[in-house]
Amino acid sequence: MNAIIVSDLHIGCRYFLYQDFERFLGNISEDHELILNGDIIDNPYAKLEPPHQRILDLIEQIS
Repeated sequence: MNAIIVSDLHIGCRYFLYQDFERFLGNISEDHELILNGDIIDNPYAKLEPPHQRILDLIEQIS
């Protein structure tokens, strides 16, 4: 199994580099599994800005 493990994304944080992460997601080969390991969303009670929500949507598509 080929795996890519990512942690501490903090999606929703103003420092989250959503454009870079979107590009990263687009370059993951289909024979690799993406494993998200903790602190994915910065504040689960806050409404996400559209670019940050798009990242969550992309992750859902990949899974």
